[in-house]
Amino acid sequence: MAALGIRCKTHESLRRYFIEETYEVVDAIDNKDMHNLREELGDVLLQVVFHSSLAEESGSFSLQDVINDVTEKMIHRHPNIFPQDNPEKEGKNIHLG
Repeated sequence: MAALGIRCKTHESLRRYFIEETYEVVDAIDNKDMHNLREELGDVLLQVVFHSSLAEESGSFSLQDVINDVTEKMIHRHPNIFPQDNPEKEGKNIHLG
């Protein structure tokens, strides 16, 4: 977070912003406003980055860990889309830049 110029933030202090951004996504969906939906999804993604950065600074987890976890969750929940018997697909993670 320090690299982003944001100091003295905690998960708790950022909580209200995450909730606010999530409601703004829902409003954009309800209003069928795709331009605003795109913007608000970016704001939610930024919140994920902020929380992951805080967690990484404390040694809890990184953004890469979050990406790996959701990847594994999707593979587990949707075996018809991500067959485990394909050795080329096993063990691959999505990596950041």
